[in-house]
Parts: sequence; C-alpha cells; structure tokens
Amino acid sequence: MINQTVLKEEFYIRYSMAGYEFDLRNEIWHLKKNLTINLSFLHDVLDKCYHEGFIHTFHIFAQEYKPETAYSLFGKVKSIILRYAIRSFLQ
Repeated sequence: MINQTVLKEEFYIRYSMAGYEFDLRNEIWHLKKNLTINLSFLHDVLDKCYHEGFIHTFHIFAQEYKPETAYSLFGKVKSIILRYAIRSFLQ
C-alpha cells in the first residue's frame, strides 16, 4: 500500500490528451480550452469510499482519450448515477 503522505505534488498532476494540466485533487478538470469536467457532484451522491476509485478511473479516460470523448463518457456516467441515485456499486 502506498503511503499517501509521502507522495509528491507531481503525483496528482496529470495532462489531458490536448495537453491541459489538471490536478486530481481539484473538483474541476480542464481538458481543453472550453471543455471541463466538474466532479463536485460526487460528494452529494456517491458514497465517499468510491470517490477515489471514480477519480482515478476517470483520470485515465482524460489522459488517454480525446477531450470530447472523455467529456461525453463522463456526462453519460454522471447522468446514470444521478438518475438512478446510485450511492454504491455493491448490491
């Protein structure tokens, strides 16, 4: 297990495919000039134990896919979570 207190600042900094820098600790990620992902909804709907996994999963999409694709996928997943009031991924 990685000790989170030892991790350096650079660990949290990522770059979108378009070259825009975003910080995993921030609620808003800029993927492209006028394209952002807002993660603030997580605190209201998803149980806290799933926040880190959700963020780390989506940072991979933000890095590996075109900003428009990552944004579209994020919107679809967010819509499903909000529509069905998903709080947990366990049954």
